Amino acid sequence: MLVSIDLAAYAACAASGDFEGLAALVCDAAVRATRAGATLLVLCSNTAHMAAPAIACALPACPLLHIADCTARACAQQGYRAVGFIGTRYTMEDPFLTDRLRAKGLTVHVPSTAAVLAELQAIIEGRGGERRGGGEEREREREREREREEKKTNE
Repeated sequence: MLVSIDLAAYAACAASGDFEGLAALVCDAAVRATRAGATLLVLCSNTAHMAAPAIACALPACPLLHIADCTARACAQQGYRAVGFIGTRYTMEDPFLTDRLRAKGLTVHVPSTAAVLAELQAIIEGRGGERRGGGEEREREREREREREEKKTNE
């Protein structure tokens, strides 16, 4: 079964930084799903995984198939130990997924520059084509980011 969340309310919570409100929306949907007969929960959004602890508390008898656990298992099966992590700004800035991936033994690389985050957010929001031009500046920023990462690695 599929339980939908009001996207406007979800987006408003995320945009305003009201992650308790976002967790409440997701947790409410999980409760509705179990009342309708669900015996396993899957969240179809990285950001919604912020609510995983609240769901676990509210529904201890209903397992949640967590995206970080599934990702870590698939990486291990394929022999990957390091992953690049991209997503919405909220998902990349808050460690709720990256910490869980690291706890599973993965090295997680998250882009850290404002330019990269803005570019990814534009792509996620469907504005990627509007950002054409300025490629030289983006390439210089990418080079600076590579140099910073290399410096961190060598320290």
